[in-house]
Amino acid sequence: MMYEKRNFIVIIACLSICIVLSFAKNEQCIKGIYHKAKPSKETAAYKFCTPWKNLTCCTQKLDNEIDQNDSPKKYNDSWHLCGQLSPECLKYWKRQECFYQCSPYVYPWKHDKYGDAITGVPICAKECDDWYEACKNDLTCVENFLEDFNVTHNYVRVCPKRPKCVTYAKMYGSGKNLCTKMWGDSYKYVKKDGDNCMKFWFTPGSKNPNANVMKEVGGSVRPSVIFRQLVGAVLFALMISNL
Repeated sequence: MMYEKRNFIVIIACLSICIVLSFAKNEQCIKGIYHKAKPSKETAAYKFCTPWKNLTCCTQKLDNEIDQNDSPKKYNDSWHLCGQLSPECLKYWKRQECFYQCSPYVYPWKHDKYGDAITGVPICAKECDDWYEACKNDLTCVENFLEDFNVTHNYVRVCPKRPKCVTYAKMYGSGKNLCTKMWGDSYKYVKKDGDNCMKFWFTPGSKNPNANVMKEVGGSVRPSVIFRQLVGAVLFALMISNL
């Protein structure tokens, strides 16, 4: 009987450790054309995407391209197709690009079919609202930047003939619409800020707050919560074994 109890405790402990380790593997890179195979540290040569420097999925080359104030070269398009973006609007474009390219924490939301795509990543409302406020008077010619452009025979993305360039305010009307329509279903607008949503930007040198956001059916949960639950399960098993 004692032998069976010990086996039971060992099995519970092993399962708990495996689950914890599986969550630790969330630091991964999606398979984009600019993404590394796995996240790693970069040097002081990072010019713009500095918050991610200590653990990033994007290379120095990509970071330097973003610092040039336009879309990365391999995409064959421009952020300025309706005229030069205002400095404040451009800042948010660059920050979002860093988030998508560099974040090692969006992997759980990778698209099932397209390796370089994400779907339903929870974004804090303030991130979307601030981006909208910064760009509402700037101009755009498409609502969905993934699907609505025309593509030339040289694979360059250009504005369609209709609609003509309109303000972000007219095209989107709110931060929620901007985040949930500009990139298709890539992002989800989370009204209540907290550990259940991600930020496009954070203070360089500080801990990445997005590390706390984990995917779960029906919501998000912090790793620390899972860890406490697993510890509780082990302790419960130990109590049963002493009965």
